[in-house]
Formats: sequence, C-alpha cells, structure tokens
Amino acid sequence: MATAYLGLGTNVGNKRGNLVTAAALLAERVGDVLALSDMYETEPWGFESDNTFLNAVIVMTTELSPMELLDATRLIEIEMGRIEKSDGAYHDRIIDIDLLMVDEQILHTERLGLPHPPMHTRIRAPSDAQTVVCNGTVGRSSSVGETSCVWQDDA
Repeated sequence: MATAYLGLGTNVGNKRGNLVTAAALLAERVGDVLALSDMYETEPWGFESDNTFLNAVIVMTTELSPMELLDATRLIEIEMGRIEKSDGAYHDRIIDIDLLMVDEQILHTERLGLPHPPMHTRIRAPSDAQTVVCNGTVGRSSSVGETSCVWQDDA
C-alpha cells in the first residue's frame, strides 16, 4: 500500500464542482482519502489566461503502481472533459490531476516523473496560516529535498 500525493487544478467551468468531482472519482477508483487540503486560488502558471486556477492537494493510500495511478488519473481527466494533455504548451483546462509524490519513490520516464518535476515552483502555500505536511511530518519546513508537499490548516 502506497501513499500518493496528487495535485488537482481547474480554471474553467464550475471550478469548485470540478475539484469535488475529481476528488470523489479518485476516492472511488484509486484508494482511500487520507487528507484533502483547502481549495486555494492561483494565477495560471506557464501560460496567460484571464481564468485563475482553483487548486487542492489530496493524499490517498493506493494499491496501484505509479503508472497505474497515472492511467487512472488520465481516465478521470478524459471523463471530466479534458481531451488533451499539455504537450509542453499549457492552456485552460477543466481538470488537471498531477501525481506529485508516491511514497518516496523516484521515477523518471517519458510519461512520469516522481516527485513531480516542477512541483516546488507550482505548488505554493495559500497563506501563512497553513503548514506543510510531507511524508507524515508536519512543519513549516517539512520537505523532501527542495520540494514541499501538501498543506494542512493550523488548528
């Protein structure tokens, strides 16, 4: 059983509904949800758009291999209406599901890089009132290498 960290993002349509739908489909098909971050808004990264993104991070346990997990997330994206993946040129999208980390696995193939290569530049804490949770540790500086993982509200 592996722990997977997935980034969810959307910038068109009912953004909140898109994230809720994606999280529900992941829970149904991939494994058990351990944590879901608050939704937070970000500017588009890597392209220009008038549409801001709504994002969240979901932490799950899964019995799927990283490649099986990638295939499952891609199928969910297609079913939700995302026809094409980015081919180096980013654009508006109804849903984007990125595999950020799977346990502490390091993987570099044509289809998948773990940890997610641009994760440290694309995922930002939405506010100072939140802390980073990574590999089961909590703290403002918790990380794997230079890469921050997920956020959890301070209680």
